Amino acid sequence: MALLLAHGARPEGTNALLRAIDRANVGAVEALLAAGADPNGVVASHPSGEPVPDVVPLHHVALHHAPSRIVAALLEAGADPSREWNGRTAYRTAQVCGARDVASALTEAGFATPLTSVEAHLASCAEGVVPEVPLDLSALSLEDLTLVRRVAAIPGRAAHLEALLASGYE
Repeated sequence: MALLLAHGARPEGTNALLRAIDRANVGAVEALLAAGADPNGVVASHPSGEPVPDVVPLHHVALHHAPSRIVAALLEAGADPSREWNGRTAYRTAQVCGARDVASALTEAGFATPLTSVEAHLASCAEGVVPEVPLDLSALSLEDLTLVRRVAAIPGRAAHLEALLASGYE
């Protein structure tokens, strides 16, 4: 990537920043931001024609449990922590996904926001606690309904997964 950037490659309009976040590559994220990657950017399309999620980088960090240093790099580059995706701020997304480091980094930066009752329920599950009242799955967004699949793909999240299943997820 450094070689490409050195020879004039530009990250605009690509998913390079999101892929660097996927890989938890702090150096790549910082290099892409320095090269002009938009910390609030949404990739409109992919050259392959594959559908691209409309997630913004700070939320992508929460969804992928990326290191808190990436949160700091995005904030330093101008990421908007109040921007919503799937009806939530990045902090609330981190809570729902159980991305503790991301939520802590956003809290320390002063960007914690109150959770809705559904988010509090999901955040409780993220801590491995099964709430007493089952979750009304019909109240969830399509993105929220994929939470079990996301959690199952993250090592060390068995308690979170068990709590979601006990709470009503299939």
